[in-house]
Amino acid sequence: ALVSFFHAEGQGLPLESLRDGSYKSGLQVPALTTSTQGPLLMRFPLQRLKEELRLHKCSTRECIEQFYLDKLKQRTLEQNRFGRLSVRCHYEAAEQRLAVEVLHAADLLPLDANGLSDPFVIVELGPPHLFPLVRSQRTQVKTRTLHPVYDELFYFSVPAEACRRRAACVLFTVMDHDWLSTNDFAGEAALGLGGVTGVARPQ
Repeated sequence: ALVSFFHAEGQGLPLESLRDGSYKSGLQVPALTTSTQGPLLMRFPLQRLKEELRLHKCSTRECIEQFYLDKLKQRTLEQNRFGRLSVRCHYEAAEQRLAVEVLHAADLLPLDANGLSDPFVIVELGPPHLFPLVRSQRTQVKTRTLHPVYDELFYFSVPAEACRRRAACVLFTVMDHDWLSTNDFAGEAALGLGGVTGVARPQ
């Protein structure tokens, strides 16, 4: 009876996978389609399906935090096609503020017709619900270069407790400034605040 139920007259799992147990390594689920031949079947790894189901049960804030956690999991490659950004960050407990210094960037994408860019960096804290009163800040625009030097220091007045939350991070977004049209996205990087000097709880 269960085999017939999950087979669903050809619209569910294949009979072969139900009989040999191969469905356990992945699950086929119907996908939306306008085809008159019935729903298309897509194969999802079981672990991915479990993660999808978990996210569907999460609150909006939990989903936002997961979004930032995923950004923190991204690893920087030695030869990243978006270039490199050098920064420094520490927490000043006496002033209850986070100091973020944008030093320089290298090998940025050439997004202008002249083969160069006019890059600037937006610095913001996230997720927004952890830092609701904190506004983003930005560096000056450096014209006609793929290797800008900024050496700009920014302060964010935030409690250390908020910085210790697992999804708390500084998000750096590099943009190419366009004088006559919308600015172009050039890359981004995230730095988790939990490991920043001064943020960790005193032993």
